[in-house]
Amino acid sequence: MAWVETLKIRNLATFKEALVPFRKGLNVITGESGSGKTLLVRAFGMLLGEEKDDPEVIREGAADLTVEALVSLEDAPLEVGETLRTLGLQGEEFVSLGKAIQRSNKARSHVSGSAVARRVLCSLAREMIELVGQGEGGRFRDTRFQHQLLDDILCVDSQRAAYRSRRARAIEALQIVDALLVRKRALEGQKGAHEALLVEIARIAPKPKEEAALAERRQFLKHAKEIQDALFMAKELLYDAKESVIAKLEHARRCLDPVLRFLPEAGDWSERLQKDALDVEDVALSISKGIKEEFRPEELDEVELRLVELHTLKRRFGKEIEALLEEAERFKGLEGDLEELALELKKAKERLEVEQASLLEAARALTKARQEAVASFEKDLKAIASDLGLEALSLRVAFETAASEQPGTLQESFPSQGLERLSLKVSFNRGDSLRPIERVASGGELSRVVLSLYALSLQRRNLPVLVLDEIDSGISGAGAVALGKLLSSLSSSCQVIMTTHNPLVASFADHHLVVRKKEAEGGTLSEVKSIEEKERQRELERMLVGSNISKHALLVAGDLLGGNTGAR
Repeated sequence: MAWVETLKIRNLATFKEALVPFRKGLNVITGESGSGKTLLVRAFGMLLGEEKDDPEVIREGAADLTVEALVSLEDAPLEVGETLRTLGLQGEEFVSLGKAIQRSNKARSHVSGSAVARRVLCSLAREMIELVGQGEGGRFRDTRFQHQLLDDILCVDSQRAAYRSRRARAIEALQIVDALLVRKRALEGQKGAHEALLVEIARIAPKPKEEAALAERRQFLKHAKEIQDALFMAKELLYDAKESVIAKLEHARRCLDPVLRFLPEAGDWSERLQKDALDVEDVALSISKGIKEEFRPEELDEVELRLVELHTLKRRFGKEIEALLEEAERFKGLEGDLEELALELKKAKERLEVEQASLLEAARALTKARQEAVASFEKDLKAIASDLGLEALSLRVAFETAASEQPGTLQESFPSQGLERLSLKVSFNRGDSLRPIERVASGGELSRVVLSLYALSLQRRNLPVLVLDEIDSGISGAGAVALGKLLSSLSSSCQVIMTTHNPLVASFADHHLVVRKKEAEGGTLSEVKSIEEKERQRELERMLVGSNISKHALLVAGDLLGGNTGAR
């Protein structure tokens, strides 16, 4: 368990400077009214954030006040370790929690010397220390903490674990369904976005490189007459005219015939001329074919319209024809993907239905286990509280619906704590109706109920350091003895620090501190010290009879110390 080793305060009201030592077990702080006992409790309240950072409590003449608690982390709760890890303090044996308040109304918080935000200090302090006093119910006024404490005492661990496990499985199944639905919407969106493209591709039927070919054809068609005239003239010059190239080549070849017998190489020249004539004739025939190609007058308009159609398709979808054809090919497989996804989604929904049914079953089992454990719990709590002077106490554990009343998410329909939130309703006077405890209990009554709850949870929870401010107000005799025994029992599992005016309760202490006030330095000073044996006996004697010391009071105080030491 974590426990406070020292509390150091400086310039807090009547305390100029004090180093208050504590021990494991039950620590009691006594002293006359107005001596400053409650100031020590308020110092803890400043660290916990349950006291406002009020410069009015700074000692007269001082510029600021400081409060610092040194806490041993021996077997500290896991939450503490996680918080310290975020602060870079993991593995430390001690942690110091500190606050400084200036008259300028500025406040500084620190953890082991490092400046932190106020909320960080308060959060860490609350994980280790709990303050319960005349005007406070500690964390018990937080309905979530109240539920957790009650649930732990009811011993429904197995049912709660089963519920949380099935809830996690159901949430996982829901997340899978949600992910598949997101994927389905994305595919349907893609399908919708490309459905128009697929329709247009089917209607227009564009072909790869068609646009370039059409552009070339358009240029040709625009100059078709010029091309035909040129071809006709070329053919005429090469073949048809009297002075055609072929005719002149033939004439030149015949001119070489008479010299063949004189110049052997003339035969080669003649053959070459004949070959050239054949080549020219072949070109002329090819030109003839080009001349014979028919050109429909409307073809140019058709080509122009087709190019406009292709350009409109590109502009609408923002890509070239080849890219659109590739995209259309890819998205032809969307239907298959959607069909496959539909089957996967169906299986996921079926699993979710199974997990939700299993979760509902676990939730009802948890509710039933809680209901079955409540009667015994209420009886035990009433018995302990009755011993503490709350004989007229009536109580009931209320089951309030925790789930959202409106249809919502699975997490809202099945909260982490189960279908219900537990709370304690009480009446401290016979005939009064039961009401939530945090609304009707006085500080002392609430404190004693909280202690009774902690006593029932001893074997179930890692208890914090309990700081108690005169919770025994209005209790005496057998009730005070019962309270002393209860505190002694609690202190075996957690450190207890309490202020008290009750000698019966104080006699159960493992460590006794006394606060005294004196006139000094032109003002009033409070000081605190540990007391042992005879000095402690005299303090109990003072508490028994006030300032009038008597032999009988001395004997009673001795009996208290001797008897209760033996009881512990």
